[in-house]
Amino acid sequence: MQNEVYRSSNLEDKRTAEASQVIDSRAAVVEGQRRFERRTKASAPLLPTSPSKAAALMGLLEQDAGVSVETQLQRLLRAFAAAGEVTCLEAQRLLDIRHPPARVLNLRHAGYEIGTRWVVQTTERGHAHRTMAYTLLAAPKAGEVR
Repeated sequence: MQNEVYRSSNLEDKRTAEASQVIDSRAAVVEGQRRFERRTKASAPLLPTSPSKAAALMGLLEQDAGVSVETQLQRLLRAFAAAGEVTCLEAQRLLDIRHPPARVLNLRHAGYEIGTRWVVQTTERGHAHRTMAYTLLAAPKAGEVR
């Protein structure tokens, strides 16, 4: 009889310990998310896409429809001329460029000087993402094209 009582109390202690571990792990996840939000808010400014900028970028997509690398590069260069700065999310959503860092790398290899900085941008669903913002600083000179 005493063994059964001892086993049941051990089982209850074990369940209580497991429950506290679950609560502790959830608390750790929440704390990690809070630390990430504080770090990203402090390190990068919030950069919303204005309706006029979105319309201009979508207009570029209509002018240069296509998925070839050359077409995507032309769209990105025109976006720099029209908007000045283009974020990775804007390039993906509004210019239909699936991997903007690769296109930026292509332009850099072609001799373009492109600046980058971190920003926080909110998606349509309201989630804040830390993403890159690209700015065309200088085009290659006539003799510099690689």
